[in-house]
Amino acid sequence: MRIGRRTLLTVACLAVFALCGAAALVFRNYLSESPLSSRIALRFPDRIVSDREGNLAVLDSGGRRILLLDARHRIVAERYGGSRSAGGFYSAELLGFIAPGSILIQDNIASLVDSRTGIQELKSLRSSGTGLIARFVFDDKQRLDDNYKISFASIVDGRVRFVFPDNAGGYDILNAGTDGITWKIKAGFDASAYFCGAFTDADTLFLVRFNGSIDRASGAGRSSTVWKNEGPVRLVSPSAACSGPDGSLYVLDGKRAVYRLDQTGRLEPVMVSGLGGMQAFAFQSFSVASDGSILGIDSYTSSILIRHPDGRTDRIAALEASPSYVARRLAVWLAAILAALAVLVSLARFYAMVLVEKRPLILKQLVVFIPLILVSFVAVAWRLYSVMETRYEGEVKNKLMVLAWAGASRIDGKGFDSLHPGSGPVSDLWAGKEYGILDKELSSFLAADSHPWATGLYAYLYKKVGDDYWAIGSDEYTELYVYRRPEFETILAKGTSATIVYEDVYGRWYSGFAPVMGPEGKPVGIYEVTINALVFTEFNRAFARSVAVGSIIILIVLVFVLAAFTWVLLQSLKKLKAGAEHIAAGDYSIEVRIESRDELEDLGAAFNSMTGEVRRNIEKNLNLIRANSKFVPVEFLRNLNTDSITDLNLGDHVLKEMTVMFADIRSFTSISEAISPEENFQFLNEYLSVMGPVIRRHGGFIDKYIGDAIMALFPNRPDDAIDAALSMMEKLDEFNRGYRIGRGRADLGPGPAADPIRIGIGIHTGKLMLGIIGEAERFDGSVISDAVNFASRLEGFTKQYGIGIAASETTISRLSPDSVYRSRFIDIVRVVGRSEAASVYEVIAPGDPDLDRKLRTAELYASAFALYRAADFARATALYHEILAIFPEDKPAASFIKRCERLAVSGPPAGWAGVFDLRDK
Repeated sequence: MRIGRRTLLTVACLAVFALCGAAALVFRNYLSESPLSSRIALRFPDRIVSDREGNLAVLDSGGRRILLLDARHRIVAERYGGSRSAGGFYSAELLGFIAPGSILIQDNIASLVDSRTGIQELKSLRSSGTGLIARFVFDDKQRLDDNYKISFASIVDGRVRFVFPDNAGGYDILNAGTDGITWKIKAGFDASAYFCGAFTDADTLFLVRFNGSIDRASGAGRSSTVWKNEGPVRLVSPSAACSGPDGSLYVLDGKRAVYRLDQTGRLEPVMVSGLGGMQAFAFQSFSVASDGSILGIDSYTSSILIRHPDGRTDRIAALEASPSYVARRLAVWLAAILAALAVLVSLARFYAMVLVEKRPLILKQLVVFIPLILVSFVAVAWRLYSVMETRYEGEVKNKLMVLAWAGASRIDGKGFDSLHPGSGPVSDLWAGKEYGILDKELSSFLAADSHPWATGLYAYLYKKVGDDYWAIGSDEYTELYVYRRPEFETILAKGTSATIVYEDVYGRWYSGFAPVMGPEGKPVGIYEVTINALVFTEFNRAFARSVAVGSIIILIVLVFVLAAFTWVLLQSLKKLKAGAEHIAAGDYSIEVRIESRDELEDLGAAFNSMTGEVRRNIEKNLNLIRANSKFVPVEFLRNLNTDSITDLNLGDHVLKEMTVMFADIRSFTSISEAISPEENFQFLNEYLSVMGPVIRRHGGFIDKYIGDAIMALFPNRPDDAIDAALSMMEKLDEFNRGYRIGRGRADLGPGPAADPIRIGIGIHTGKLMLGIIGEAERFDGSVISDAVNFASRLEGFTKQYGIGIAASETTISRLSPDSVYRSRFIDIVRVVGRSEAASVYEVIAPGDPDLDRKLRTAELYASAFALYRAADFARATALYHEILAIFPEDKPAASFIKRCERLAVSGPPAGWAGVFDLRDK
């Protein structure tokens, strides 16, 4: 088949679209950036880590993006989160490099029930994939327990150690790598008593308490205090800890200072905001490189700070993309553009093919109206989604606003104003009476997550101290909040409220803010009620998918209605066209029914009148052909490579290998003499009507009936003939149960057989000559072959040996290798007209009551026959008697005994080979 150039162009465009579209879809995050820009801005960066070669990894976008940097601080790859699939990550905490080019992350997957972390996973992440190390799934109670999580995770010697709660209220220390968790031991301390900590070597864990004191635990032993947080150097609000290259502990205090606890137990500041030439900074977290450099993200400026051991400080405000990164991004943009062009070209070619060339009218209507309907529905669906999202978002904001006002009204403004976070250890703040009241109020206001309406809601207070804000929450939560929001200043200045959607290092949030009023009626703080917008966004996406699915369903329904309406209009013409095609194909019985009450109905009536005349003229010829097919089987014609008897010519023939079956009723002459001619024909037709379908069902066809005998041919497999013979035996049993012939009379009613009918079947496979013989005025389809004569003789063989089915060795040898037929050897015979002898086998029906005995004596029978062929008639006779002792009704064995006794007296004839000459049928 020749394919046109336009078709090839269309196929090529579709292939380009598929390949480029798939690439653009997989790497779609690159499309959010300018294709040629070499600078990438950080979005709320949180943490930065390095490996021994100086490569960096930066986490930003609320844990949803990880940037991989080379030693020159250029971006070489990026990975985006938000995925719940095994190959990605949802919301990461960056722990460090576990191997060259492999980063260890803690993936926190939020539950859609309450937006809290429902699954925590430790994963090794590369630019090309993600590997799962450990997985922890939390139930409802565990999600509400802030202590139920991975704690103090640290990388030691290329593996991660961390602390995790056990099921008995204690804690375990676990060790894991890319091969999963390798060991677990019980911890000898209460991890909930510590705010942060870090493993500094394989056997040492430093733990920082809320009051700033530092404990050390070795192995699984109990912890001991190594720093009491007394004296001039004190930790005020420790928030993070990590180990240094020499095994020392580094602690981040109040986000503005980094302290080092050396091997002697001395705590010293190594990096303080605004001191020692340092510009003011605020770290959310930090890490220590292998050379002792301190790496952190300044939350004030969203820039990277690297403090070198020699006192130098590098500040990186924006990141440069490496040439390979820019090239990949440009390739994704080009792929997206090529995909769009391929779609446009394909659509243009498709419309040209449909609208310009000869195509069905209904197809042309559909390709015109479907895009219009689709565009309309997309516009309506998008408008509906936008309106619903705006309304839903407005309702959420209003509820958050109401909750914020209600929560703020419950706060004692005087007690809150007396709090001074940052002026001393945060543990002292938590121990005070005023914080205790606030803690209880914040927890009880949102029902401590005990009711569905409060699921996923959080309440916080903000207090301005100097130029900064401190966030205060329940359950001993206080931290410096460095993000200066203009709404905060407005609320404190005017006492108004606000609802905003904002982002920070913790993610994206919907929040309602209200002022906390002091005793003088002036705002002294801000009350926030917030909900995680990331899960909210997932619900929005689910809603958008629902709207899209609904729109597609409606579109399909409308397309169906349009197609159905057009189909109704075109039915009259289609009926006429179909009628003409039927007549052209030789179907003259077609009649067109058109009820359109117009000129098309008149045309249909004229068409029917014409076809009626044609039908009547050829009906006689068709009936004659159908009648002839009952006398000359269709299969016979097909084997002569013709479908019509009118195409046959005298002398047409074909040579084929087939399997021949002869089936004959035993003692039919005595049966026919016992009944009237009418009953004789009725009985014979009843019998043949049962056997004929069985033969056809197994791939055979009846060549002719010879009185009560059936001659059938099987052109495909010898297995078909065996299957047909077995089925005929089974059907014969059913026939005997339903059709009785009594001795000397016929009883045509149902009931048990007084004298059951028995048949014999002979089967042989060989070359046959099928052809047309006769003379000019009288043709006859005939089969000429020695195989036919042998099959007929085998049918007679069944009478002499008292068996049901006899098959030649040729047939048995050509059965399928996987056939499961049961058979046994009977004799070697030579029929009249054949010089060659052939082995004959009995095919045993599954329902044969003597099946087990025939199979049990088959080997003994073969041994007896071997002695018979060797002219050892005495020993052969003895074995045949053994067979009769087991199977007295075995007629072949009894026959051989007589034969052996006769030959023992007369002696074997000259040229003895043990072959029996079968002369009688």
